[in-house]
Amino acid sequence: MKIIKSLQDGDVALYQRGKYYHCRLKVNNEYIKKSCKTKHLNEAEKFALDKYLEIRYRAEHNLPIESKKFQNVAHIAIRNLQNQLDSGDGKVVYSHYIGCLRRYFIPFFKNKNIDLIGYKEMKEFDEFRRKKIGRVPSASTIKTHTSALNYVFDIAIQHQWILKSQIPHPKNQGRKASRRPHFTKDEYRKLVRNMTEWSKTGHRKTTRDMRVLLRDYVLILAHTGMRCGKESLNLKWNQIEFFKHNGDEYLKFYVDGKTGKRELIAHNNIRTYLERIKDRFEDLKDLSLKECTNSNEYVFRTPDGRIPGNLLRSFEQLLVYCDLLHDKYGDRRMRRVKNLLELRKMEAVGIELKNSFFISVIYS
Repeated sequence: MKIIKSLQDGDVALYQRGKYYHCRLKVNNEYIKKSCKTKHLNEAEKFALDKYLEIRYRAEHNLPIESKKFQNVAHIAIRNLQNQLDSGDGKVVYSHYIGCLRRYFIPFFKNKNIDLIGYKEMKEFDEFRRKKIGRVPSASTIKTHTSALNYVFDIAIQHQWILKSQIPHPKNQGRKASRRPHFTKDEYRKLVRNMTEWSKTGHRKTTRDMRVLLRDYVLILAHTGMRCGKESLNLKWNQIEFFKHNGDEYLKFYVDGKTGKRELIAHNNIRTYLERIKDRFEDLKDLSLKECTNSNEYVFRTPDGRIPGNLLRSFEQLLVYCDLLHDKYGDRRMRRVKNLLELRKMEAVGIELKNSFFISVIYS
């Protein structure tokens, strides 16, 4: 590197790479290299001196020597989150982080220096987000967005592009989410009664296979509290364990989903639904349920091996068939099958396990 011009007692050095000028700045015994983005020496001198004075000021006032544009740091965060999802180590919520960063934060903050984002900017962002969504977001939505933003800030702290004291912490003033219409005891019984006949309908075999699977899927989720989506659809046979307590047999499910890894316990009568699923497969039907727990195959799949990407559409069709899509007030019922957990106590399954038992099993 041939120095063409030296300024500020050697703290500022100008040199060329191709036709463009670059500068090397020395501040607090650290060297920082920047492109002057010009082919003219006088313009390069001005850029280098301005940048040198700016960095010295930041260093003297205990500010990060270098700053980064928000969108650059956000893209690093997105890559990190996506890599964790691809490797299987990421949480389900990471996909939501990526979505809100791309949809809201990057379009708004763009080329804003990340260390210049304060309470004023966050208030302006709140208004931008409200207009984009079309209403005041729920407290839950804001909580997810805040977690995504803090992930970006954490990366900036690690690279010394921002100080922890510079991070704004606005209050969550989102609206309280309204509870979606739920199933009454009689409605749940009606759903269970109609599922058997409904599961036999459908013009195509693939449709009938999916409906038969949905029937057992709903019943298993209702008896375990398992969440629909990733947590349940990723369940494999070898993640199920049989155990006894006080002479009674129970099943333990090891699942991984929205809140990470957890264990779910169900009464032994749930094996009826698992037996039905098992018997649809040639390689499993002659095995006992306990023998099936050695298999690395997914539990919720159709006989041709297909793993459903989403069962909510089929569940909605079931609700229409049962005339349960709307509650008695005309409100559209929740689609999330996982909320059937609330009905566990309504069905006479004979599960009367005390909290102390759950705790002793889960943490033993």
